Amino acid sequence: MTTDTANEFRQAADRALDFLAAHVDADGRSRIDPNDPGLHFKLPYVFAYADRRQLALRVLDHIERNLLADDGSFKDDRFNGPASAFLYQAGWLAWSSAALGRFDLARRIARRAMQEQDPELGGFWNETHQGREQGVLNSSSAAAGCAAAGELEAAAMAAEFMDRLIELQPEPDQRFHFGFYADGQVITDSDAETGRNYFDLDGPCRPAMFATA
Repeated sequence: MTTDTANEFRQAADRALDFLAAHVDADGRSRIDPNDPGLHFKLPYVFAYADRRQLALRVLDHIERNLLADDGSFKDDRFNGPASAFLYQAGWLAWSSAALGRFDLARRIARRAMQEQDPELGGFWNETHQGREQGVLNSSSAAAGCAAAGELEAAAMAAEFMDRLIELQPEPDQRFHFGFYADGQVITDSDAETGRNYFDLDGPCRPAMFATA
């Protein structure tokens, strides 16, 4: 990469960061909806990684004070539960907290996520239109949060879950199925929602899925 290209990328990143920062008020709250975790959970890590640490800490402080309960779940129960995005968001929040030196908060969040971990398969439970399942997206995000928080046994169990899922792929030359049913069988139903339970090899979401994993 040339210096000019690197500078162009840096300038583009700064514009994106400025755009995000404009949507955060002086107290670290989203100007769109200060009570929605979905508008906050990635911001601490993004701002910390981009060397905007004070802004990252303000957002994290708002999340801790106003959105998180003492047990690491969200105060608003709509954002918890097996059908929610809690595990995905909790993984990012634990990871973000650790990146900012808040290992106490990282552990609190990770340990709440660990309550949803299956000790047999190692993945984390979610509820979808197909029932209880363990999917690689939520499980890998939760695993990253556990690893960052120092909960290495939980993270290792989740890594074994992902290894097993890859090993049991029924048609790896065609698509990747990314979840287990409660009985440990790969979700391969022919009527499964397209893009929800598998990605074709050239599907646009496949790289994003594995980036999380």
